[in-house]
Amino acid sequence: MIGKPIVPREQANHDVDEALESYLKEASDEVALGVIDALEKAYTHISRKRSNNTVLAVRGNVTVAVLDIDMIKQMNRPRVAKACFFISLLLVLLLADSAICAADSTRQCAVPVGTKSFVFSSEGHTLRGFIEATAGGRNQPAILILHGSGSTDVMHDDRSDGGYYRAQREAFRSAGLATVVWDKAGDGCSEGQYPHGTPIMARATEVLAAIEALKQRPEIDPKRIGLWGISQGGWVAPMAAVRSKDVAFLILVSSPGRDPVSQLEYQAVNALRASGVDETELHSAAATLRRAFAIMRAGGSSQEFAAAVEPLQKYPVLRELGITVGTPEGYRAWQSTTDFVYRPDTALRELKQPTLAMFGDHDVLVDWRESVAIYRESFKRANNHDLTIKIFKGADHNIYGIGRTKSVDGYADIMTGWLRARGFAQSSVEGR
Repeated sequence: MIGKPIVPREQANHDVDEALESYLKEASDEVALGVIDALEKAYTHISRKRSNNTVLAVRGNVTVAVLDIDMIKQMNRPRVAKACFFISLLLVLLLADSAICAADSTRQCAVPVGTKSFVFSSEGHTLRGFIEATAGGRNQPAILILHGSGSTDVMHDDRSDGGYYRAQREAFRSAGLATVVWDKAGDGCSEGQYPHGTPIMARATEVLAAIEALKQRPEIDPKRIGLWGISQGGWVAPMAAVRSKDVAFLILVSSPGRDPVSQLEYQAVNALRASGVDETELHSAAATLRRAFAIMRAGGSSQEFAAAVEPLQKYPVLRELGITVGTPEGYRAWQSTTDFVYRPDTALRELKQPTLAMFGDHDVLVDWRESVAIYRESFKRANNHDLTIKIFKGADHNIYGIGRTKSVDGYADIMTGWLRARGFAQSSVEGR
């Protein structure tokens, strides 16, 4: 399992700096370097061994506690001897803290009341979530919830919508469908780590593993398993559906029709506009950005790309999006990763499943007009006539009303009505 990054608190960094200064004065450069090496090894060990649901902010006394005792013995002054005793004591406390964290992780990863645990493995990682089914049901249709980009914590999300897609889950449950949701690799209660921030292929493989696990559940009808995906999840769902005959239907929300790099370009232009850049300057910036991305796609070096985006360094929003910052290693990984150049229509043209695609006409993250055109053309080429497209007026990327944190009217009804018309939902189901 790949460890999670350790983020020391400011006080921890201060304590480490103070300790190093003391060791330089009290001992030697060699000892101070040994301290740094010991800290690095300790951070690596803690990141790999700490519980998956524990937010670890390394305390100053804990960082001191990981020093190599044999190395410390080189320092013979009374102050250092006292420090050795203190360090030994803290090592015991650190072990106790680890036990407390493990117990806390077990408690924190308990599934919500009224749901059942859902655990499966994908590419060597254990992923955890829950199933929310109707009361006493067997052979229920099921729908897998595929998140957009960003981190997840499905066991105790406290967003204003009452948890990850709770309103959608309740709508599906009322129509007789079990809903399935889990944390992404490395988030919440799930183990592992993705290789980069747009892991659409790894996530598609994850979906297939989830379906295989779900088919073994007696409460689930293996012939009526569908996917609901939003944003990045809207890339993932068609990729998984093309690879599996077990996907019966798709509901896609704000699903991009562009490849990830083109999608980033669209987001960047809208971010510049929102930051107050006037249209004339925006047109020039967009042209510069397109040329830089063209250089990247054409195999240009990181130096060529950096030179191309140099005129854009004055825009903070582009730094925030990661376009004008980064390392040569990161650039090469970005350039060579298939995920970043994947074209969604590659999968869309092969889909045979009935599909409902929904968009908001105020979405600034996805070019919904272009996506609609790509969907229509792709399904035409696939000879798939069961494509339903719904555009919600006054809705954003999440199909929320503008300035609201609640879905627009009719959103849930469109989904459940579409499912009922195809035999995937019942008219009404009470309870769990």
